Amino acid sequence: MDAISDFGPGRHVHPIQARKALEELSQSRPARILSVGDDSVELEIDGLASIFECAAAPRLASLVNSGRCALSDGTRTFGLLGSFGVLVVLASDEGTTISRQPFIDPNIVMIDDGAAIFSPTDGGSWHLFGVTPRSS
Repeated sequence: MDAISDFGPGRHVHPIQARKALEELSQSRPARILSVGDDSVELEIDGLASIFECAAAPRLASLVNSGRCALSDGTRTFGLLGSFGVLVVLASDEGTTISRQPFIDPNIVMIDDGAAIFSPTDGGSWHLFGVTPRSS
């Protein structure tokens, strides 16, 4: 399989984007995942719903449907919209529980065909998705 080369907005996350987004996670904006489509995700940020393009939407949908993601209100998956258009979603490993304050190591990012997909933490992973607002 060829290495991924499309790191434009809403496409795949470059390892450098991933590292920077994880380094600056405290500056990220909280986001609730309302729905996931074939190539998009609907996020609620600051009380407003917006649709974002997301090339990895099928992977995001699988993660959200796994029941292993952190929840914002007991019903909606919680995410963080970080710098460089990186949506970060925390999910536990199967059969484990994530600690109350999972560590973040931006230098350890797992890569698949050149794209950053997740960064492991204690009991789970920070999953990474490239997103960009969908133009109307």
